[in-house]
Amino acid sequence: MNENTTRIIDAECSLQKVLAEALGLPEYEYILKNVSKTDVSKDEKFQKKYNHFYRVRRDQTWREKYYQILERNKSKEEVTFENILCNIYISTDMTEASFASKMLATLNPDKPIWDSRVLKFLGLKPVGKSDSDRQDSIIEIYGKIEGWYKEYLKTAEAKENIRIFDEMLPGYSWLSDTKKIDYIIWGQNI
Repeated sequence: MNENTTRIIDAECSLQKVLAEALGLPEYEYILKNVSKTDVSKDEKFQKKYNHFYRVRRDQTWREKYYQILERNKSKEEVTFENILCNIYISTDMTEASFASKMLATLNPDKPIWDSRVLKFLGLKPVGKSDSDRQDSIIEIYGKIEGWYKEYLKTAEAKENIRIFDEMLPGYSWLSDTKKIDYIIWGQNI
């Protein structure tokens, strides 16, 4: 009997691994496990994984400032989206709603991500011509996103979606329910 015919192929395990890799879950797990263990403003391995997972495509100067803000915020007991958004703007002169939410969600995985798919799914769009008006609109919208998640996570549909996620990716059942729903929304055809 040929050696190759005695090997067992575990389709479920293989497909779970492929799905987890496609979603970037190993990188996300690394980020969450290491954010509090390292000085993120200096740890190039952490930054590389974070940049890849969150698609950070900014220049070196911007990234240095961003990781300094992330490092400073790790020690704060209560960190808010508004505070991070304002700190990024003060440091970089850029309003970065998405990256502010990604930083917040890294520090508190129960917080949602500001993402174009989430905005489209919820029918939300920031307004304002001045930086100040736009930032006020972004802060208000982020509050609406948080409110939507808070209410949605109480529903039977959310519980069923989370059950399906856990069934398909049991090695990642530890993810926050918010993050699981983020992934499900991200996969929607909207």
